[in-house]
Amino acid sequence: MWEIILAVYLSGLLMAMWKLWLPIHLQIRKEAPYSLVGRYPFTMCMTIFFMFAVAWPMVVWVCLNDDYAESFKHAFIDGAITNDERQ
Repeated sequence: MWEIILAVYLSGLLMAMWKLWLPIHLQIRKEAPYSLVGRYPFTMCMTIFFMFAVAWPMVVWVCLNDDYAESFKHAFIDGAITNDERQ
């Protein structure tokens, strides 16, 4: 039983990382390569993975709806990098 719960949890996390974090990271590296998010990809990936793990139900809900996913991506990018960091 626990194996099924763990499989659903991990698959939701991997889906969130693939659908949300990867496009966000690529966009930030293109817009602001010298920001903290762009310079330290491994550290940011682990931080985002932990944040997604804590807020798993909300993140999966965002992943399943394309409108929410786009809104989340734009809000995250605007919050992660300032206008001074953008090129």
